[in-house]
Amino acid sequence: MAYAPYGGFRACVTGCKGRLEETIIEKSYVNSGGEQSLEGAIEEISLVVHPMFAPPSKVEVERLVGSHGGGDPVLLNDLFGVPTADALNRASHTDGIMSILTGIAANEALHTGHWTGCLYKGSRSAI
Repeated sequence: MAYAPYGGFRACVTGCKGRLEETIIEKSYVNSGGEQSLEGAIEEISLVVHPMFAPPSKVEVERLVGSHGGGDPVLLNDLFGVPTADALNRASHTDGIMSILTGIAANEALHTGHWTGCLYKGSRSAI
C-alpha cells in the first residue's frame, strides 16, 4: 500500500489468568517538508489488563520521542552509535543471528534428514 491514513495495531492475548489488550495508533506521515523523525510516532497508546473475575486496570506506558514509539532512535544508536547498557537485557543482534541460524539448520536437517550444526564462537553448537 503506497499510503494509508491510519497506522498502528491492536493486540489481544487471552490466557488462563485473564486478558491483555494493547492498542497503538501511529501518526500518519507524508514527506512534504515535515520532520522525518515523526514518521510512525505514537499518537495513542493503551495497555489494559483484564484479570479473571476482577475489574480491568489501565497500565501506564512510557512514551518515548521518535518514530515507531521511540524505538527507531534506540535501534539506530545501537547499530551506528555508541550502544548503552540495556537494563532489561533484551535480545541483541547476536541473538537474532542465532535465531535465524537455528531456523536455517532446522530446515537443512529436514531437507537432508541429517543433524546440522552451526559454528559459533569457535565451538560446535547443537543448533
